[in-house]
Amino acid sequence: VTGQTGIALRKEAATGGNEHLSSQQGRTEERRFERVFGPGCSQEEIYSWCCQPLVKAAVEHGRHATVLVYGATGAGKTHTMFGEPNEAEQGIIFRAVKQVFAEKRNVQVLASFMEVYNEKVYDLQNG
Repeated sequence: VTGQTGIALRKEAATGGNEHLSSQQGRTEERRFERVFGPGCSQEEIYSWCCQPLVKAAVEHGRHATVLVYGATGAGKTHTMFGEPNEAEQGIIFRAVKQVFAEKRNVQVLASFMEVYNEKVYDLQNG
């Protein structure tokens, strides 16, 4: 379902192995997205829309910011976060770090990079 403010996906919840759970019977799952990026979108376009305003607010107002990349295996989450070595293809992490330190303010930066995979949390900074 598409609308003025985003995209909503609806599906019967009792699928994919959940059909035997009585709590799932007759239930509908719904997900809402403000925007979905296709395979032709550039790293710059994704960063400018999703992250640049968050990083700017975090630096200017001393706020916390969280970026969550969600999707199925093979959907491109790692590429979106890390990208490639050349500047045009750098991902969210590299762009955010550059933006924070380009502000030339006296800031304290604390960062965590976590991965949730098969219901386990992995710290990507400390292995």
